[in-house]
Amino acid sequence: MNGLGAVVFDADAPGCTTVHAVAARKEEISCRSLRTAGVHAFEDVLPTLRQLREKAVRCAAVSASRHARSLLEAADLVGSFDAVVDGADAFEQALPGKPDPALFLAAAARLGTAPSRAAVVEDALVGVEAGHGGGFRLVVGLNRENDPRMAEAFLEKGAHLVLPDLTELPAALEAGPAPPVNATWRWECKRYDPKAERLVGNTHPPHALPRRRRPPPGCHPHAPRPRR
Repeated sequence: MNGLGAVVFDADAPGCTTVHAVAARKEEISCRSLRTAGVHAFEDVLPTLRQLREKAVRCAAVSASRHARSLLEAADLVGSFDAVVDGADAFEQALPGKPDPALFLAAAARLGTAPSRAAVVEDALVGVEAGHGGGFRLVVGLNRENDPRMAEAFLEKGAHLVLPDLTELPAALEAGPAPPVNATWRWECKRYDPKAERLVGNTHPPHALPRRRRPPPGCHPHAPRPRR
């Protein structure tokens, strides 16, 4: 290897003989289908993107695929996004793929916002995990099949919300994430001594006990008060 500045490997021709050949074949089929058949987006995508733009919400498309930009152009959606981060960007910037949040963080940077002020919408578990790991304010799992097991898996990976489509997304962005359902409160009492508080045998802190006035001598605490 001494004296070599680079090592170049020959790419396998498209076929079924090796893993690289299968990948090349898949690439060939994808490019051909993109040129001939085109791309049809879900019916809720474009109206939602238009609604978000009317609300001055900047949007970015994030994908590890090198064909992401071509797919958006074929679906006539590329103009609806303010930024696109795809596989070519990941290769040039050495960004790791999901579940690492690097792609989402790069998209947030291009939009000029912090993750704490941005949302991630994903239809894959690794994407939801990446959004959660990146500290995004809202992580939405998109469950178009309306599968209960998938919805539960989204929540386990860190999704704040699971939606069946994008119709309710603008309202969800305005509402923001809900507080965790398993949130608990804990009382802390420092330097509390029951004996000093004359509450021997009672382990509750003094502020947690109801205050009652001591009745006058000879009066039953529950006896009716005499009228004046």
